[in-house]
Amino acid sequence: MKTGSVSVNPKRFPEQAILASIDFVREQVQQARKTNVSLVDALSVSADIEGAMIERRFFDVLEGDAGELEQLLSGLAAATETHRKKLLEAYEEERRRVG
Repeated sequence: MKTGSVSVNPKRFPEQAILASIDFVREQVQQARKTNVSLVDALSVSADIEGAMIERRFFDVLEGDAGELEQLLSGLAAATETHRKKLLEAYEEERRRVG
């Protein structure tokens, strides 16, 4: 970013959407600190957050001509999708276990 080869697209996400996302995560953290959140609920919320990141193409917020940046962001998106699938598998397994 210092060299100008990478920039943030400020119009990619509306400010209200960003603030709403931050508020949601804060609420989830506060709830987890106050109560005994089940593993099923924690896995569900985590998978939802990562799913929203993928669906809304969160990693497209950075722009640049550098091939390395595109490769890095594509890798982050792919790793997030892989992690989300693992969360969903763990969620389903835990849900079956607890009934």
